[in-house]
Amino acid sequence: MPEYELFYWPITGLGEPLRLTFVLGGIPFKDTTPANDTAFNDRKTAVHPYAPDASGLPVLTIDGKAFAQSRAIL
Repeated sequence: MPEYELFYWPITGLGEPLRLTFVLGGIPFKDTTPANDTAFNDRKTAVHPYAPDASGLPVLTIDGKAFAQSRAIL
């Protein structure tokens, strides 16, 4: 099974539909936020270098490959 990691702020917003989809689908994922990862900005920039600021969030990685924009991900 692929490994999913979502990079987003610890708030409801554009990342919340993604979180809900994972939970409702019973799909395990890592929910990475600045609250639970001190290297959040560095890791997010490393996986998605074209979005160094908040405008590039949420970012979902699937086996390390980055995908951006919540509607496109859904």
